[in-house]
Amino acid sequence: MKSHRLISRIGLFLFCASFSSVAQTNLPPLSRADWGAPQVAVRFDAGKWVIEGKKQAVSIDATNLAIAINAESVEWSTFPSVLNDVIVKDHGKEFPLRLADAR
Repeated sequence: MKSHRLISRIGLFLFCASFSSVAQTNLPPLSRADWGAPQVAVRFDAGKWVIEGKKQAVSIDATNLAIAINAESVEWSTFPSVLNDVIVKDHGKEFPLRLADAR
């Protein structure tokens, strides 16, 4: 008797869950503003990836991974990628590499 009741409950749960998943697929996707995400624009312009929000902007040079940050008139940047960014060791030998050379 207990196993019959358990099987009935599992069946009812699966039946309800199937309707729940069907109902959710018909909903339109929410916009960024609707779920509270910050408004940002991402673009690739003149060899740089640019991420711009209302107050901050970040650009990443695609060739050397140098990063420039502007946060409400405060600007700073990082050094570009150079040889010795990463030291890779293979079979006892070390190889200096540039992080920007990774593919």
